[in-house]
Amino acid sequence: MDPALRALIHPTLDFSSWIAKRSNLAFDSGATDKGRGCFAALAVTARLIGIAYLVFLGSAWAAEFRSVAVNGAILYDGPSFKATRVYLVGKQYPLEVISRSGEWIKVRDANGDLSWIAANTLSEKRTVLVTVAVADIREAPQETSAIVFRAEKNVVLDLVEPPSSTWIRVRHRDGQSGYVRLDQIWGL
Repeated sequence: MDPALRALIHPTLDFSSWIAKRSNLAFDSGATDKGRGCFAALAVTARLIGIAYLVFLGSAWAAEFRSVAVNGAILYDGPSFKATRVYLVGKQYPLEVISRSGEWIKVRDANGDLSWIAANTLSEKRTVLVTVAVADIREAPQETSAIVFRAEKNVVLDLVEPPSSTWIRVRHRDGQSGYVRLDQIWGL
């Protein structure tokens, strides 16, 4: 877990000791069996609440991606058609959603640049962008597997399945599919 996230929730993430410090129950000094059982139940409950909280934060902080739904979508420096035109991106190009303002969405591209795009030009279809000079797309999610095809930098690939460990299944627009390493693509 990210240390910054851990510190946000509680410096040690030890909810049972946190409860023990704030309660009169203790494992020594003559506490009754009933008191120990109550403390144990409270400690387990606190740990479960902590885990649920972490799961919620993890899903709330997960990046949201969309792909461009039209040919030649324009990215602007502000949420308006009157704003300065910054980039022109092709169909299926993946963009990370940062925020929304009415009919406009603030996005980040693969270079890390922020801009605005009209919401109606985006699709929920998931795509990824090759970020290395040449990515080997393999038959199975392992380095020793046969190469199905190679994709050059900035080629857009369709996301076929959610990632598993360090690989993801993708498909090229010509129909070929296979697995690529996560460190060779952007858009997840």
